[in-house]
Formats: sequence, structure tokens, C-alpha cells
Amino acid sequence: CASGGWMGDPPLPKPDATDEDFMKGVQEYGDTINKMLEMNLYPVLAAGYAANRFMTDEGLFVAIGATPALSATPGMLAYGLSKVATHHFVQTLGETTGKAMMPRKGRQKARRLRKN
Repeated sequence: CASGGWMGDPPLPKPDATDEDFMKGVQEYGDTINKMLEMNLYPVLAAGYAANRFMTDEGLFVAIGATPALSATPGMLAYGLSKVATHHFVQTLGETTGKAMMPRKGRQKARRLRKN
């Protein structure tokens, strides 16, 4: 399955904006972040949990990441947040299930940290 999308951030309120306009801008930012999470993260969460339950040991779970998860994203805060969360989920799912694509010593270290 595949899903995803992109939308840029709303414009920032002007410095002389009224309190009402400022709060409207805050709400627009929150709405944009929620839309990006709905498009880019929530489907990955659902698919990841389903894969964890039903995928065979030989299976491979793939989620689409993006460069904005790795650095600052002016004008794309919401998109970058959704991709950072996707990267984090996939890495955590791999470590949690013991199927991460990392050296054995790294997996062992992560398990010790989780036990403490």
C-alpha cells in the first residue's frame, strides 16, 4: 500500500498582526501539521503494525522517507515533521522486533537499553 502527500506551510502572521490574526495563523499551522501526519505518518503506523503481526521473517517492510527528515525545512515544517516521525517509527519498529537492518552489536545494545 502507498499513501502520502505534501503541502507547504501557511504564511507566518505579519509582525503587526492582531491577536486574532496571530491565533488564526497558529491554528492554520496546527491544521497543516495534522494533515501531513494524516497523509504521511498514520498510514505507515497502520501498515507497520499490520506487517509486524502478519509478515513472515523473510518479509521486508518499506516506508517512504524524505530528505526533509534529515535537516531543516523552511516552508515545509509540517511535511518535515511527518517524515521525521516516519523515520523514527520505522527505526523503532525494527529495533523492537529485532529485525532492524543494523549490525548485531547495535541491536544487542538497544535491547540492553530497553531493559533498563
